[in-house]
Amino acid sequence: MQKQTPNKSFYLFGILFIGLSIIASLVQWFIQSGLQSQIYFRQSIIPWFFLVTTISIATMWMLLKYCRYKKYRSAYAFLVLVMIAFLSSYFVFYKILVAKGWEGLYPVVFIILAVATICYSASLIFSRASERKWLKAAGVFGMIIQLTEVALTVWRMNGTHIQPIFVLVDIQHWISLANALVPVLMIVNFNEELKELPAGNEATALRPSLKFILGGTAILLIAGIYIFGQNLAEKKEVLPAKVNEVNEGDRYAAALFTAGTYVNKKGDTMRYRFMKPIDYDQKKEYPLVVCLHHGGAHGNDNIKQVAGSALAQVLVNPVNSRKYPAFIFIPQCPPGYNWGGAPGASSVEEITFEAIAAFEKEFKTDIKRCYVNGESMGGYGSWHFICVRPQMFAAAIPLCGGEDPRLAANSISVPVWAFHGAKDKNVPVNFSRDMIAAIKKAGGNPRYTEYPDRDHGIWDKVKDEPGLFDWLFAQKKK
Repeated sequence: MQKQTPNKSFYLFGILFIGLSIIASLVQWFIQSGLQSQIYFRQSIIPWFFLVTTISIATMWMLLKYCRYKKYRSAYAFLVLVMIAFLSSYFVFYKILVAKGWEGLYPVVFIILAVATICYSASLIFSRASERKWLKAAGVFGMIIQLTEVALTVWRMNGTHIQPIFVLVDIQHWISLANALVPVLMIVNFNEELKELPAGNEATALRPSLKFILGGTAILLIAGIYIFGQNLAEKKEVLPAKVNEVNEGDRYAAALFTAGTYVNKKGDTMRYRFMKPIDYDQKKEYPLVVCLHHGGAHGNDNIKQVAGSALAQVLVNPVNSRKYPAFIFIPQCPPGYNWGGAPGASSVEEITFEAIAAFEKEFKTDIKRCYVNGESMGGYGSWHFICVRPQMFAAAIPLCGGEDPRLAANSISVPVWAFHGAKDKNVPVNFSRDMIAAIKKAGGNPRYTEYPDRDHGIWDKVKDEPGLFDWLFAQKKK
């Protein structure tokens, strides 16, 4: 390693880039607080992604030079690993955003990056770098945060109860904020070393050209953070998402339903399919059955959601349509969103509620007999809808879904008959069990059927459940 020492310009550039990385992290944290996972489906994530990556690489490069100057060999070595892992994780993340299909690699690079970061933090604690108190503090806090985040991630991945998962999502969001603030300790250290430079030495001098470069760089990158951050927070365009292709079976199922579109005052669009009751009489009121499709029917085609809504396909059967005359309403969730209820994800609940209300105004529906059903993602949505809008629904049939049990008390006035397979590996059965237990604890009286030998696909059993449809259409809001 060269016998060089940091000078004033080095410390100022180091403080600049570390400060910019903190600002960028905080901006993203605040945006993500509102958008949640939807932040990663915005078209504007790409320029933001490259800006943050550039700032992060520049920051790590300055830290590498600092470790080389100070001869912190172990910290230097582990920081090289961090940089390699960081670049690998960002490359995989970029491929996930634009190409899809790389999702399986991200947990691997995340673990490698976490391990490398923990080793780097340990080097600041146990090597000669620990002689600088602020470096040691950065190592201590960085290690605590990284170990906590890894532990929570493992717990979340292996957890079987839904409530800890919702709690963990909240905790991890705040941990990410703490992690973004750890570099503040590096700035304090740089500032302290800057003050320790001998007065009158060339190392303390800052040439006019460097002042111009320093100021120009700061202005340019701060402007970039502001512009790209604002676009990320406000732009509505989403990245092209990987969705299943429309097949002939989808088209056949959808052909039985009429296509509709709702556009609100903001210009947001909700596509849906619907069917009027058989022998429809405009003078009569009919119940409305809202069918939320599973996760394999995302799109903007206004076709696939019908095949993804099992209850709708059963209700259109001529025997059932005559026995239970009702409007069937099947909205389609666009790529990158869900119905709500899944932790850390963005939903289209508001515009769905608006579309339902607009449909009820357009047709003569019985507003006291609006029902919601769905399986998997639609099961999450069914639970979520009756927890956030219990006054809107007269009954719900959620299959293989869940919701935060902390919201269960909101839904005790809504009759529920929930279903789940005990061997479900896609959505753990405790998600339904915990919701049922929470509703009962709050004073509700839900019905629950669990199939001990079934996994995620249970609709063939549910549709033959004795009395299911009689129970559903007998429910009415008081």
